[in-house]
Formats: sequence, structure tokens, C-alpha cells
Amino acid sequence: MPDIRSNIGHAALTVIMLTLAACASNPPVDVLQAAEARIRSAQQADAQRHSPEELARAERLLAAARLEMDGRNYAQAQRLAERAEVEAELATIQTRRTLARAEVQRKQDENAELRRQLLGPEGLR
Repeated sequence: MPDIRSNIGHAALTVIMLTLAACASNPPVDVLQAAEARIRSAQQADAQRHSPEELARAERLLAAARLEMDGRNYAQAQRLAERAEVEAELATIQTRRTLARAEVQRKQDENAELRRQLLGPEGLR
């Protein structure tokens, strides 16, 4: 008489394998669209100027994902698109950080100038 736990384990494994097969057989269109949107967002944040390497990497990964989609290798296309999305987000974050640092420096320079105007050269010490 077969062990019931063994049968349940085999059934669970079968369900998992079928689920994975179904996921791999469906084009990950939504993942590619999310990566495209994230790249557009990075471009709008001016990542070409402030984080060009990460943005270029995201664009290359997305192009590779599209090639995998064309070849019907959906699992690999999804992985590449997910990586593209992460790289684009990194480009956006780094761009925002760079812009924020520049704004802080500008404000510090303005404050120093105001102190100089109000207190004279001696007030800056």
C-alpha cells in the first residue's frame, strides 16, 4: 500500500511543475512593459546625464529580453526584463541623489553668501 505522504508529495510536485510550465509558456508582456515604463521614468529623470551606465545597462537588458521573447524563451525574457527594471530604477535613484546633492550644495553656497553679506567677511569664521 503506497504511503499517503508520498502521494501527496508527488501531487504537490506535479502541481508546482505544471504551474511553472504554465508561467514559462506565457509571454511576460507585463514584465516587459514594466521595464519599459521604468526606463522611460529614468530617462525623464535625466538619467542619460547623471547615471548613463545604469541606464544603458537597463536598455541593453530590455533589448535582450525582447530577443528572448521573439525566440519564445519566455522564462529568460522575464528574468532579463526584471533585471532591466532594477537597473532603470537604480539609474533613477542615482540621478535623484546626484540632483539632490547639487541642490544641497547650491543652498549651502547661498547661505554662505547671505552670511557674508549680513556679517561681513569676519562673520564666516
